[in-house]
Amino acid sequence: MDMEVLTAKIKTLFAYRDFDHLYELGELSAIKKDRLEANLIRLQQDIYFLDEYLESNWVLDDSELKLYWNHIHQSLSNLGVPSSEYDQYSSHIYKYQRHEIQLRSKKDLLRLSMEYFYFYKSCDVKLLRRLIYNHAPKIGRYYSLADWRCFDLITEVNDDVEDLVEDMQTINGNRLQLAINKYGVETAKTQFREFMDQILQQSITRVNLNKSKYYDSIHAKVVEQVEATIVLLDKSVAEYLSIINKEPQVS
Repeated sequence: MDMEVLTAKIKTLFAYRDFDHLYELGELSAIKKDRLEANLIRLQQDIYFLDEYLESNWVLDDSELKLYWNHIHQSLSNLGVPSSEYDQYSSHIYKYQRHEIQLRSKKDLLRLSMEYFYFYKSCDVKLLRRLIYNHAPKIGRYYSLADWRCFDLITEVNDDVEDLVEDMQTINGNRLQLAINKYGVETAKTQFREFMDQILQQSITRVNLNKSKYYDSIHAKVVEQVEATIVLLDKSVAEYLSIINKEPQVS
């Protein structure tokens, strides 16, 4: 992918995940904000390059994987993470990488609960947000990192739903595609609607527990994304089926 296009994609992702709001709450100077964002973009690029390698190659080379991880660790270093903590900061990405690799050994990713699956699939965003908190600790006055759990789950579900057709061309652990292939369209859609309702109920519970007096604003974003993803689900599945039905059948 062209680097300018990739950078634009990452900036769109950052806006979607509400990073601009975090910069504002962190009271970063313009210089510090720009430097932090540049380093976060570099890290996200490195994670994308790793992901692209996993999606494009059925047979993986350990030496190639090591090179991708060397770049990720260097980007972590640029963001102030000491080498002794690379593995700790990268642990969720390691876990999701294992999920991707399991596709090659015929392990069924659908054996994993949807919450567990999407918790780890949102590994990159959680890592980036954690790094923002490290550089702007004043954000902690408003939200804890745990406050973003439901938002990260629904936005990651939205990503799979939106990319359903695009992911047909790659070796990709798109949960919606896997569910359609195994259970059929209606069962897959029901599973996703039920999980989105579960996310919504978890967010409502957090509001009622009053974990943070500021959490209402995150909950509003969760509600918005659940509603948008429900609409997108029908649209993406219809497009997916139109492509499948046009493909010649193998006798």
